[in-house]
This record gives sequence, C-alpha cells and structure tokens, in this order.
Amino acid sequence: MTEERALRLDALLAENACTKLVIEFCNLMDQGRVADAVELHTDEAAMVDAVSGKPMVGKTAMRDRLERVRFSYEGRVTLHTPTNILVTATGADRATGSFVAALYDLVEVEGGRGIGTRATELLGFASEDVEFERGADGVWRFSHRVVRFLAGAKRLPIGQLPADLPFGKIQ
Repeated sequence: MTEERALRLDALLAENACTKLVIEFCNLMDQGRVADAVELHTDEAAMVDAVSGKPMVGKTAMRDRLERVRFSYEGRVTLHTPTNILVTATGADRATGSFVAALYDLVEVEGGRGIGTRATELLGFASEDVEFERGADGVWRFSHRVVRFLAGAKRLPIGQLPADLPFGKIQ
C-alpha cells in the first residue's frame, strides 16, 4: 500500500469513528445514561451552550447541565436524531465536523391511542460544530462542541420543561 493510500485509509477510519461517536452520544442521552455520554469527551472538553453562548468546560460542568436538561421533568423520554454528519480528519489525532440533530420528547398518551403509548413532540433542531481528538489510548472523543438552535417548537412539549431552564420565553 502506498503512503498516500495509507494516510487516506487512516483519515476514513478517523471520520467513521467520529461519526459513530456522534450517534453514540445521542443514543446514550436517549437512554438516560448522561454520565456515559459525558465520558465520550476529553477531560478538558468544552461545550458552548446554545442558550447562553458560554462554554461548559470539563466533564463535571457538562454532566451537571446535561443531567438537568435530560431529566428536566419526571419520566422524560427523548429521541435525538442526528443527521447531516460531516467529519474531516485534520491530522493524525484530530478531526472537525458538524451535524444537525432533531430533538423529540416522547410523551405519554393517555389511553395509548395511536401507533403506541407515546406521541412525538418536536422540541427543535440544533446544529453543532464539533472537534474531535484521539487520545493516547487510541480512542476518539469530543474535545470541543458549539451548539446552536436552528428552530424550535411553537410551544413546549406536553411534558413541559421547567420554566427556570433558559430556553427563552414561550409565546
């Protein structure tokens, strides 16, 4: 194999690993495994909050914020659907990317009418610019994330989020 092909293969493997990382993060959040989702980040990772525009630096700050949102009301069940995932390897141990995620609350339907016992309530769409880093252990992790809301529901889902969460005013 030529050196050029080997470098391209390494880049493809990195891009695939980072794409899977995005999907795994969403799956863990939906399973309520916030601590495991946070472990997909480097120790010094920063996530810029979509509402405040301020970074949460480190796993403790990130876990506290994500737990507060994920478990914002009793029995909350979410569905994150990541799409448009684009990742580019920028070095042997670095990559950048972006993706869009739709966030749904899956709320209980009294009497279980419809396809199932839950109904989908669209909370909104967000885009993320992300940076990834491969550690000395060979594992890819998030190192920096910037979250931006693209659009939100006209009203909050049936299982309303607490008013003290900084999602803005509901009209």
